[in-house]
Amino acid sequence: MKLSFLYIKLEEFIVNIVDGTTAASLVAFLVTLIAALYKFVRPIVTTKVESATSQKTKNALELGLKLSDAIVPEMAVMQDLSGSDRKKEAIRFVNDQLQKNGYKVDVSALSALVEQAYQAYKTTGGDNHKTIEVVTDEPAKGDD
Repeated sequence: MKLSFLYIKLEEFIVNIVDGTTAASLVAFLVTLIAALYKFVRPIVTTKVESATSQKTKNALELGLKLSDAIVPEMAVMQDLSGSDRKKEAIRFVNDQLQKNGYKVDVSALSALVEQAYQAYKTTGGDNHKTIEVVTDEPAKGDD
């Protein structure tokens, strides 16, 4: 008996939906529901995308700094290149390696990473502008 009552109510509901006024109300309700869900879900999705983007950027910059730290000492000993040419080559190397790993970083950011690595290299005594004195065991001529 309860089942037949539910069937009758469901039939009445369907008939009411077919009725123009109830159908318009249902459409208005669905449009409102979709708009409300969009307003609720959009900030969550946007935050998730921004978080993923910022994490990817952070990973790219960390890798870029490690690459810069690796290439700067190599470029510093290349006396055939001017300082600006060494920096350009270091930036090109870091950019190529980042692109091979699927990252895209602005050239100005890469320049800053290379400069940061160079400054760190200088503070650890790796400045190539200093003269290096070579000490040998052989006595100089005339010291006899």
